Amino acid sequence: MSMFGDNGDNEIVPLLSDEDVLDKRSEYTQKRHDGKRVIAWVTGVSGCGRREYVKLQQQLTRANGEHFEVLDGAYFMRKTVKDSGMSMNWDNILDVRMDTLQDIRRKAYREMADIIRDNGDVDFAVLSHGVFDWHNMVIPGYDPSTFEGDMKPDICINVMDNEEFVSQELNRRTQWKDQGMTPERAMRWLSEEFNETKNMADRVGVPWYVITRYMAPTTMYMLLYHPERPWVYYAQQMTHADDDAYDEADALFCKLVRMFAVTNPKGYEILGYGMNDSTCYFTDHRDTQGFVQQNDMTIAFHQNADGYNRRLRDFADRHGLEPEAAEELMALAGRGPAPSAGVMAELSDARGSGKDTYTIWPSDYFSPFIRSKSKRIFKTPDECMEFLVEEYGPPLGIQIPKHVMDDAFCPHGRKRILPPNAYSL
Repeated sequence: MSMFGDNGDNEIVPLLSDEDVLDKRSEYTQKRHDGKRVIAWVTGVSGCGRREYVKLQQQLTRANGEHFEVLDGAYFMRKTVKDSGMSMNWDNILDVRMDTLQDIRRKAYREMADIIRDNGDVDFAVLSHGVFDWHNMVIPGYDPSTFEGDMKPDICINVMDNEEFVSQELNRRTQWKDQGMTPERAMRWLSEEFNETKNMADRVGVPWYVITRYMAPTTMYMLLYHPERPWVYYAQQMTHADDDAYDEADALFCKLVRMFAVTNPKGYEILGYGMNDSTCYFTDHRDTQGFVQQNDMTIAFHQNADGYNRRLRDFADRHGLEPEAAEELMALAGRGPAPSAGVMAELSDARGSGKDTYTIWPSDYFSPFIRSKSKRIFKTPDECMEFLVEEYGPPLGIQIPKHVMDDAFCPHGRKRILPPNAYSL
């Protein structure tokens, strides 16, 4: 008898029923649908703004009639050290012997587990680390045994920020200023934290998600309280676009965040030209293996060619091109948006992974590759939005406090211009 026979015939490889074939996401969504509480583990390298982001999401959640409690692993470890009578400078905690450090961590997390167990109807966000980069060594940031029982997460979330700003922030801190945390080291740590968070989720069989510190005003809230809504990667030109090219894209983004959990690459602040090989490889890995894979669909917004055309015009002026040559150059450029290698790679990866892919391409001219990688093409953001509402339902009535939206559009003090009606869309 073939071991791949009918249901009930197998002895070595028993076949699963349809009810048994539930992926991690389905189980998580069903748990929320059944009204059960959710525990989210939230990781992030030091200096990435993880605590600030979670606090803002807690305020957003409260404004919408829900609530989750935050348990900070570092706070409970400090408390454990104090309660035990140990005398140490907290800045040196990562220099402590590994067995002592893990013992402190186990006791701290046991106290958090007691709180979670004693509050069975409360949602919790547990702030932790995957790994630490300390003296160029990789040090574990958690004890896997804490995943057992009451501390087991239902979803693992990794908060990220750009390596340049993580480096700047850590070099301002007393604990880290002698570590020589260059942007390259910060990027390596971000990559290790990203991978360890995914491994963490895979180890316990739960979904995982990477959130950018900025441009994610509702993402964690949507993950925790509306997991039934699709998770979306909002692909856009980064390297070759300027702020003027983002007006329409930002306006659509402010609508999308009221419908879906959205990953926006602008929140990571890719800094255009001058990237070294490590940055390029990390960017590709983060976007295709993280941003694209964690989401159900990719919406690709190819910005209008205005910014690109302006650069061409400036180029023609600087190089003294003849009017006829400049006119021919502009006519060729005006046929469509400036293509983006990154957006096309992300579309291709999403399509090849069985994701839904939608493209906003504001031109009648497009490559066959854009068509083949897109389930549907829309000429305008409004046309795309009309389809999404019909397909997935209208935006939710999410109340986004002004300071939460302001923070999302104001990374590192560089104020972005909010699109009109951003608060009331």
